[in-house]
Amino acid sequence: MNRVTTRLPVISDTEYIDSLKAQKETIAEDLLAACRTGTKSTYRTGDAKIYKVICKYHVEREPGPDVTPSATTEYVYDIFDELVAEGRIITKITDKGPAYRVAFQDELKQAERDRLHQNAGLLAGMDMEARRRHFMENHNPRP
Repeated sequence: MNRVTTRLPVISDTEYIDSLKAQKETIAEDLLAACRTGTKSTYRTGDAKIYKVICKYHVEREPGPDVTPSATTEYVYDIFDELVAEGRIITKITDKGPAYRVAFQDELKQAERDRLHQNAGLLAGMDMEARRRHFMENHNPRP
């Protein structure tokens, strides 16, 4: 019986995370698609949908000192957390545990209004020089 062995790629965590970062927008879109529901009252529970996204981007790598087996999982959940922080994914605790869904358009608009209102309150307490610094730090000038 002939046995064929396949060598796994040798990729460090740094290289691997860089390759995932290059796909960040695609991963985010896949997460949003996985969290999409038909109504505001419907939430997804469990990690099965998110796990499918993780599996899609996971690459088996040769074990080594600079290889974290859960790098894909950690990175995808970091993106998930960013989407929650941006208000693009809504979460709540249910009797079945944590639940999530994509924010609907009116909720996204409300989150943007809340963010602008929060920034207005922040700016109200600043003098002109502090406002200028805040603006320069938080807005990327176009080339």
